[in-house]
Amino acid sequence: MILLADRNFAAAGLLAKIAATEADVLVRLKNSRNTPVLRRYPDGSYLSILGSLQVRVIDCHITIATTAGATPGSTGWHNPA
Repeated sequence: MILLADRNFAAAGLLAKIAATEADVLVRLKNSRNTPVLRRYPDGSYLSILGSLQVRVIDCHITIATTAGATPGSTGWHNPA
């Protein structure tokens, strides 16, 4: 099972409870949220921590395309390690 969550559900306690079910979690964090880099991986992602939960951070850039044009954006996705 994988749970996808938006940035308003990135509370460390909530993510720890979800991860305890052994479900995979992919959650977007707010751009202003800083996570410490504990170890970098060859693919550019890194190991970090949210509360007591170890997570893998994947920084990605997205483009939102609409009939009015395209808007670039960036986001950080966190997956419990």
